[in-house]
Amino acid sequence: MILIFLKSTNRDLNLRQIFWIIYLFIISLVEEIAFRLSIPLIATEVFGTELFWFYVFFSNILFASIHYFTLRWKIRACILAFLGGMAFSRVLESTEDLALLIILHWAITFLNTPTAPKIENLAMKN
Repeated sequence: MILIFLKSTNRDLNLRQIFWIIYLFIISLVEEIAFRLSIPLIATEVFGTELFWFYVFFSNILFASIHYFTLRWKIRACILAFLGGMAFSRVLESTEDLALLIILHWAITFLNTPTAPKIENLAMKN
């Protein structure tokens, strides 16, 4: 899928692009394990299962907030990240397939940011 997208959008598959694709996969892996799996499960262990969906809600608010504060996303994008996280949490609950979530997250993140930011764009933000 990624190679087809790159080819259809006339983007090169160079070393920088390969590292970017790997980076996006690692981020997707870490975020899904942390926000969809670990935080709700740890909270359930500590506080009980009665408020499971509250823990999921809190985890996804935290997920969206981190995007807001660390990536300086606009609030609209953070709301979409929250809603997407809630949808992913529901998919995980119904399928119990963490690998599926990681791949979905990876694909959506790649489609949202198919290439790494240019260095001069990063310098302008600071």
